[in-house]
Amino acid sequence: LEHFYPEMQRRGIGIIAAGIYNSGILAEGSKSMTTTRTYDCQPAPEAIVRKVEALEVVCERHGVSLPTAATQFVYAHPAVTAVVQGALTPEHVTANVAAISTPIPAAFWDDLKSSGLIPAAAPIPTA
Repeated sequence: LEHFYPEMQRRGIGIIAAGIYNSGILAEGSKSMTTTRTYDCQPAPEAIVRKVEALEVVCERHGVSLPTAATQFVYAHPAVTAVVQGALTPEHVTANVAAISTPIPAAFWDDLKSSGLIPAAAPIPTA
């Protein structure tokens, strides 16, 4: 946020963001029924699980799904020109379209920033 993205913007290089669900934990959430919740391609550390739980509380309060928040958060940065979501089934495609197009209230992003769950300087989606 502070160095890489601004440098890419300065150079006129668009970022194609992939792995936006951090190996699954932001797609499946903290209560995943899989045997291992993963983050950065390994078992999620307890601190990450706790942060995801805190994100889920804010998501629930505002009626926003965690994958929708993750998708739109990444795509909000002006350096990001495309987001790779991935899909194995037609249902995943439908969910991906919803994740990028479902409106999220501004109060949701305000809550994430005020609680320190995302950086105060992070770009957020605008209506």
